[in-house]
Amino acid sequence: MNTGFDSSSLKTDFLNLFVTQIQNQNPLEPMDQQDFLSQLAQFSVVEGITNMNSQLTKSIGGQQLAQGIDLVGKNITFQTADSEQMQVGLVDQVMIDHDGLLAHVNGQTIPIANISSVFAV
Repeated sequence: MNTGFDSSSLKTDFLNLFVTQIQNQNPLEPMDQQDFLSQLAQFSVVEGITNMNSQLTKSIGGQQLAQGIDLVGKNITFQTADSEQMQVGLVDQVMIDHDGLLAHVNGQTIPIANISSVFAV
């Protein structure tokens, strides 16, 4: 699942900028203590957002998988990307990857969005 930005890269960039700023400060006029504490607080906020994003991503993946489990053992009507005809098959597995929730049916893996109906065996 793509969240739109790389949180680990954001954290690394912030830390690199902070260290570079400290290394290049004028020793006769060091960084004001308030500015230093403010930047440390900003880093803590970035760290908190990174952790929260990671937990949210895991939670959403778990919810999707829980929803997909209900499909296992059921027949579905679906369409594949390479065929305009509807097909019927038994879901034998569900999985999550970077594209979201997928179902394994008739030897092929399809996105859940391609399912048009679900019915009991």
